[in-house]
Amino acid sequence: MRWDKMFGIWRPGLILFCALGVAACGAGDDGSAAPSPSVTITTAAPWSATTPTPAQTTVAAPAEASRLIGAWRSVKDPTEVRTFNADGTTTDQAGNSTPWRARWDWVTPGSVPRIPAAVDRPVLRLITIDEAGTPVSAPMFYYGVTFSDSDSLSLVYFDGIGPPLDFTRVNA
Repeated sequence: MRWDKMFGIWRPGLILFCALGVAACGAGDDGSAAPSPSVTITTAAPWSATTPTPAQTTVAAPAEASRLIGAWRSVKDPTEVRTFNADGTTTDQAGNSTPWRARWDWVTPGSVPRIPAAVDRPVLRLITIDEAGTPVSAPMFYYGVTFSDSDSLSLVYFDGIGPPLDFTRVNA
């Protein structure tokens, strides 16, 4: 079907609508330019590392949590190494880039709106930190953690962005 026949009955209305839109965005009554709209952005206070929000309850480490401690090399990018430290910090560095730093802990499935209570694996939360260890205003990352064996780690991002992050243990 041709577009001009399909939308032929709408053509007069469409022309009128466009003309009104141009007029509304043009000059003010006195001939001056129309004022720009004002936008107000409200941001919440950054999350505190010492006081979790009620909706994001930390939990005791799962039984296999000690397996997370150590250095892990990315299967996809061999220059990327993510290290989980026993003090709850992690670094991620690819090649000679500046390392990304974060705090990590475990959260209860269902305590975060985007993570269903029925999740059957440990849930890891990463909070970006600066060099002094202070949380910064950045999104938190939530991953489902799976160990297929003692040297394989898979992190599945809960917001569904991208494939799982697969790692193999770096033997020191």
